[in-house]
Parts: sequence; structure tokens; C-alpha cells
Amino acid sequence: MMKVCAYIMTNDTGLAPNPFHDVCTLAVCTPNHVRANVNSGDYIVGIAGATLCKKFRPPVNIHEPRIIYIMKVDKCMGLNDYYNTNEYFKKIPTLNGSSIDMCGDNFYKLINGELSHTNETVNHNWHEVMAQDCKGNRVFIGKTFWYFGAHAPEIPSKCNWGIKLAAQLKVRQRNITYIFGGTCNNKWDDVDLNEFLKFLSNLKNNHSLTPVEFSDCLENQPVNDVYSNYDIIPHTPIETKRKGGCS
Repeated sequence: MMKVCAYIMTNDTGLAPNPFHDVCTLAVCTPNHVRANVNSGDYIVGIAGATLCKKFRPPVNIHEPRIIYIMKVDKCMGLNDYYNTNEYFKKIPTLNGSSIDMCGDNFYKLINGELSHTNETVNHNWHEVMAQDCKGNRVFIGKTFWYFGAHAPEIPSKCNWGIKLAAQLKVRQRNITYIFGGTCNNKWDDVDLNEFLKFLSNLKNNHSLTPVEFSDCLENQPVNDVYSNYDIIPHTPIETKRKGGCS
């Protein structure tokens, strides 16, 4: 059975998820740490909760969760395989590169037989979080994704799937929830899933909008073009200072 996994994000720096280079990757955050039971064909939905909503500029209502990204998972792989696969070489971070280069999420590999941080980035370079990353040892990869970042819209409040998702995330603000294909208080039925998939089919894939916490690459992109076929309103950002961290 298809699964839809959702979780609350506390940061959106371009690291987790990393939506750049035409593929969305999730290597170092909550779904990875808990080894989420998500496989090819399943969906991961990242939602901005109150903590992340406070970082939007201009401000947004912190009590109205927003959709940062939705990814259809193509495959999962371990961190060492991810690092050593040429297809994901551009995901290896560069310390003195652009904002996009610096937030690469591909920085673990086997060193002397042990999965270790490569020190190609200052992200996740403290013991506790490195231990979490290496214990999880799972990278979710998808070429079909919708990334909104700083333009994140509110969860649609006129759709039953949106109402249930928002309600569920209010009662489960940590870890992950399987809103479809699992057990939760407000789980979707088949009708909700079909409405969600219809919602996605009416959105245009967008791989170049700016993370909430980026400062130097807010693009002059026609934001409404992403949402032109669906009744949701995007957030219009102004520049913010970029900070490290993951969800």
C-alpha cells in the first residue's frame, strides 16, 4: 500500500530537504533519523510548524502550518552509497561556494570502515547529530517533487485531506506521522488520498524556489505560476539571513 508520511520542520536552510540540481534528497533529518518506513512510490510531506513559521519574512500566522515541500520517493540508499554515486556528486557541499553549494547534504562516507563526517561542511559536525545521522543511515531520493520554501502556502483548508493533515500535526508535532497507509488519529481514506494526488497533479513541479532561511538568492521567479491551477495562495517572501540546521 502506498504511504504518505508527514512531519513538522523546524528549519528550512536548503539542507534537509535539499531540493537542488533537479532532484530532491533527504539525508539528515527526522525521517532519516527514525528510519521512516517509506519506499519507492511513497510520499514525504514537510510542513512548517510554529518554530519555522516564525522565520518567514514578512511574518506569517504561526498557527497556520504551511507546506514546505512534497516529494515522491524514487529510492532509498545508505549514506556511503550516496556519497560514492556519481549522480549525486553535486550534492557534496563546498565550504566556500554559493549558498546552494554550501548546503549540500552529501557528507558522510566510510572512513577506515566507519561511517564518518567528511568535514566538507560545517553542518551537522557535532557528535550528537552525527550519531543520529549515521544511526539512521538512510537517504530518500525523488525526482518528482514540489518545493515551495519561502513561498510556502498554507495547507488547503477547504479540502478534507488538508483539514485532517493539519489536525493530525497539531496532536503529533514531533517525529513523523503516516497520514495514509499507517495508523493515526486523523488518517486519510482513499478519497482523501485521491484528492491529494489531484492537488499535486494541478501543481507545477518547481525546483528553484528559495528556502525560508536563505539570504542571497531570492529569485525573480513568477511565484503564482507554480500555483496557477489550484486555489491556494503562496507566501511572498523578503530576504532573510541564512542559518545552518536541519528539520
